[in-house]
This record gives sequence, structure tokens and C-alpha cells, in this order.
Amino acid sequence: MKRYILSILLLTGLIFLFSSCEGFLDTKPTDEVVAETAMQTLYDANVAVNGLYKDMKYQDYYGGTIQLLGDQRGDNIQPRVMSTGWVQIYTLGYESESSTYFSTWGRCYETIMRCNTLIANLTKLEVVSASDVVKKNDYLGQAYAVRALVYFDLARLYGYPYLKDNGASLGAVLITEVTSPSGSKLPRSTVAQTYALVIEDLNTALPLLSKAKNTGHFNYWAAKLLQARVYLYKGEWNNAYAAATEVINGSPYVLATRDQYINYWKEEGTLETILEFFVSAQSGIDDDGGYVSYW
Repeated sequence: MKRYILSILLLTGLIFLFSSCEGFLDTKPTDEVVAETAMQTLYDANVAVNGLYKDMKYQDYYGGTIQLLGDQRGDNIQPRVMSTGWVQIYTLGYESESSTYFSTWGRCYETIMRCNTLIANLTKLEVVSASDVVKKNDYLGQAYAVRALVYFDLARLYGYPYLKDNGASLGAVLITEVTSPSGSKLPRSTVAQTYALVIEDLNTALPLLSKAKNTGHFNYWAAKLLQARVYLYKGEWNNAYAAATEVINGSPYVLATRDQYINYWKEEGTLETILEFFVSAQSGIDDDGGYVSYW
């Protein structure tokens, strides 16, 4: 009987221990939310917004690859290790699913899916106070702006320049709603259709975004400057000039002077920096993977 009681007590203690540990380890991340409970508050929305920028900072996107893809294919740099996937990029001998080339495509669509999820859930979130409406609009604006940037990157990386054939060549796969993996297997749209979605998203984002500085995130001026660049690549010179001029004359950003330039890189979000992504040595996502050895 004593052994039986002891076994019950031991089992009860183990159950309590594991349930306590589970609760102790159940911490809330600051850059992602659980889909089942997403967007119940503006705090949840803010966490999801931070998550939009998370994937963009990895090595296979703005952490290094997107810069190298242009320089490698443009013959500005060459790989020093001839056994890597970058040799195929440098010699233009890669295939569509080459790991080095395809990983950026996948990372872009992971970011797009985050944007689509945020837009779908945040649109349904009800807020009352005027200040909360402003926050909600800004979060929505950031989601549309980030999606515009990613689709613009996809068009530039995987499609011909717009002016080559007026956007008639293949561009990105356009997904603007939350969908299952099977539902995302759609044919590629044209470069022109991709640019049209980019411009549409930016036009949606601009009136929603705050004009205040928001280091590490999109604000009105970052989206307006991206709009100028999109128009430039599209060959709409007057629209590009108008958007860029608005940023130059109306934004709080100014060019660093010669004396300020040396120490400029030590600070975050100062003077002329309109959009930058936060990275940290602790997270590891800012690792350049040795890419500096290419230069």
C-alpha cells in the first residue's frame, strides 16, 4: 500500500512539474503571433508588424544575398571559392531551383504571407479611440509597403527590366490573400502586372502611414521614396521626379555633411537614413556568411 501511495504521489509531482515547466517556458515572442489568437489587440498587431521585417534581414535576402545577386551577375565581383553555388550565379549557369538562387524566392514569399496574414486579421480588428485608429492605420500601411517592396524585389531579381519589353515578360507569382501551400501554386504574372500591384500597394499604404520618423520600419517617406524608385524603373520619369522631390523638400531627412560622414555609421536612424533594418550580433541574422570576402 505504501508503495502504491508513493507511486501516486510521484506521478502527481511529475505532472505538476512538467505543467509548471511548460508554463514557465511559454514565453511570447516579440516578432510573431500564433495564428489562432492573432490580432486580438494592437499589441498583437505591433508584434506581427515586427515580424514583417524579420525574414527580410536573413542572409538569403537583405542580409547579403540580394546585394550579391546583382553584383555577381553584373560581373562586379567573383567568388573566391569555386565550389560554392555562387559560381553558377557568377557564370549565369544556374537553374531556377538552384539553392542559392531559389532560397531568396522562398524568403520573399514567406514575408509576403506574413503581410497577407497581417492585413487580413488587422482589417477585422475593431478599435475605438482616435489614437488607436492612427496606430492601426500605420500598421496596415507598413504591411502594404513591405509587400510592395518584396514584389518589387521579385520583379527585379527574377524578371527582365520593365523597359526591355514594356513589362511583357514573366514576373512574380501574385498572392494577395491568406492561402494554403496548394493554393499558392499559381502561374507567374508578367512584370507589368507585378509593377501594377506594387504601385497599388504603395498607393494604399501612403495615406495610412505616419510621417514621423520610425527607425527600422516603413513610414510615409520611405514608401514615397520607394514609389519614386518604382516609377524610375518603369520609365515614368515625371512621376519619379515628383515623388522624389516631395521626399527631398518635405521629409525630415537631410544629407550628412562631410564632417559627419565618418561617424555616421555608428548611429541608428539619423540624418539621411530613411529606411534601415534592425539587426543584432546576438540574433545572428546579420551574419554576412563571409560574403565580405567577395569584395
